[in-house]
Amino acid sequence: MKISKIASAFKKNKTLCIASKPNSSEQWISNGIASYRFDGMPNLTAEHVLRMFDVGAGQISDWKCSTAEVDAPHYNDFDENETEAKEIFMTVKYDGLEYRFFETDIGILCVNEKYLKPLYDDADYLSFALRANLEGTPVLAINQGFGLMALICPIVIRHGEFLEQLKRLAGDYFRPTQEVKNEQDEN
Repeated sequence: MKISKIASAFKKNKTLCIASKPNSSEQWISNGIASYRFDGMPNLTAEHVLRMFDVGAGQISDWKCSTAEVDAPHYNDFDENETEAKEIFMTVKYDGLEYRFFETDIGILCVNEKYLKPLYDDADYLSFALRANLEGTPVLAINQGFGLMALICPIVIRHGEFLEQLKRLAGDYFRPTQEVKNEQDEN
């Protein structure tokens, strides 16, 4: 994982929660939208993480920092209730943000690409799954091999609505190549 890319994603809302699992060296850092796993590190403090994020001493007071203890099933490497999330190899840029899509049994999940970027650089094999947190809210779980690396809160888009809107928005942009070529030949 790239710390600089996590820092970039967290700096917008200036929120940091450091969560630890009981009886474990496993720690998580979160901004309320994305959580990333840190194993085998000394006990992290907000000051330590913000220094890793290159936040200056004068800017630390601008951040909302907290600590927590997590012992929820969706933070485990395996969750018996998870289902597969199939990555759709398409991104959409809208209002300066880039979104990636995942197909699940509850609909299409939409995730801000900036929360996935820290995982891409060093990952040999990423797999994606849909889980639910303790409140039942959908969470995208990202595994590297058999280990859970991150949890990201997605936007859930129901299949029918999204596909119809995409067709309307795309309009002529997704016409068959031959049809476009025939029109060009006529002109």
